[in-house]
Amino acid sequence: MKIQKSDIDKFRAKSDPLAGSFDFSNSSAKEFFMKDFEVEYPEDSDPRLKKWMKSLEAIDFNGTPLENRAIDLVPGAVARRYNVMPVQFIGNNALAIAVSEELKVSDVLDAMGSLNYILKHPIVVKYKASSEHLRKTIKQYYNVPDIGQPAIPVKYAIL
Repeated sequence: MKIQKSDIDKFRAKSDPLAGSFDFSNSSAKEFFMKDFEVEYPEDSDPRLKKWMKSLEAIDFNGTPLENRAIDLVPGAVARRYNVMPVQFIGNNALAIAVSEELKVSDVLDAMGSLNYILKHPIVVKYKASSEHLRKTIKQYYNVPDIGQPAIPVKYAIL
């Protein structure tokens, strides 16, 4: 769908960005302004990375003991923001985490990079769980309030 200059002008006339309100009654204007949020990264369509995501081990936190030192390494706010749960240390002291199975590959890779930078510790994504299961577990272990919505996708997070 081609966006006309008149569509953008109508959008601007009806919108008040300072008040945080935008008029998206015109679908082409919405498409124009939301296109930056719908970025498709190459890794999201890479068959090897998709296979890797599908191969992650599903985890049930109710039946899996979590290592206290792994939980202590990741602050609750960080676990909540990225919707990840530390599980255990493996190999040469790498932290194994669980991620949401609903995330795109690019979001998981961004989370790994961010956590590695924040924690200054090697991160391995080994497990997957539903977002709901992760949120409940994060609340249980960290006493972080659950506000009833998924964590901010990593590409929108501001640190």
